[in-house]
Amino acid sequence: MDDLPTPHNLYKRNYTQSPNCHQCNQISTSLHWTICPSSHLLNNLIDNSLKHVLNTSTLDTSLRIVYDLHNQIKNLNCMQNYNIPNSPSLTTTLSGLISYELIDSIKDITLSTKTATTLSIKFLLHLNQQIYTQIWIPYCTSRPQPSRQSQPTSTSHTSQNLLTQHRLHSIASPKIETWYPKWIKYQMNPLIIITNSEI
Repeated sequence: MDDLPTPHNLYKRNYTQSPNCHQCNQISTSLHWTICPSSHLLNNLIDNSLKHVLNTSTLDTSLRIVYDLHNQIKNLNCMQNYNIPNSPSLTTTLSGLISYELIDSIKDITLSTKTATTLSIKFLLHLNQQIYTQIWIPYCTSRPQPSRQSQPTSTSHTSQNLLTQHRLHSIASPKIETWYPKWIKYQMNPLIIITNSEI
């Protein structure tokens, strides 16, 4: 949905923000953070997600066929890191577009479009979860924090603020953890974490 607070998006919303990535100082694009400073980690996560979802037990086939399928998928246009207009790429895949070429590659093994579609979705959900925890969170935490001028406060006021922050965090954290998989699967609006008391 291109809503993440990346330098690219922050710059689109407020031109006083820098469009440069804080890690490499290059102009940021919407998914630049997935391959900065290197695409090595992303490629490893793709490999791990393929092994996790498309293996001998889920496909009910030999290790050699599974290995060939993994290589075939990694060489698909939808898994390549380039940006050609009107052509599937890793950017379109990570943005949520499930390419028919991915489904068709799996269907050659499963002989079922429904099974191939389900496995494609499971693969991409697993990949997105890994990207979130192993790339997005470290990218965010590596961002330099703006310096704040310290203001004198009383000890009791500081303790009260810390207790309030801790209480809000203990309420919000489980809601966010519950909402995130629903957002991946159903594109559920983030306001649901505020308005839905069941989460």
